[in-house]
Amino acid sequence: MAKRRLGKTDEAEALYREGYETTRRTFGATSPTTLISMVNLGSFYARERRCKEHAAFLDETAAVCRQHSLPDTPNLGLALR
Repeated sequence: MAKRRLGKTDEAEALYREGYETTRRTFGATSPTTLISMVNLGSFYARERRCKEHAAFLDETAAVCRQHSLPDTPNLGLALR
């Protein structure tokens, strides 16, 4: 987040993507930790107004959350916000 605030969006995106890819490899594609990383990367795209990337990633995130999150967990709500 600090790098994005400093205008280093390329570096910030790389860190968000690395976090997502690392949690996916470590915990699996559907773990709560990975879903949070997906939401974080999607939120980054939204804040940067990168609508194409955001829309594609949001669709994937929402689909995974709908399939693998319990109804009373915040992951789906975060993905759809």
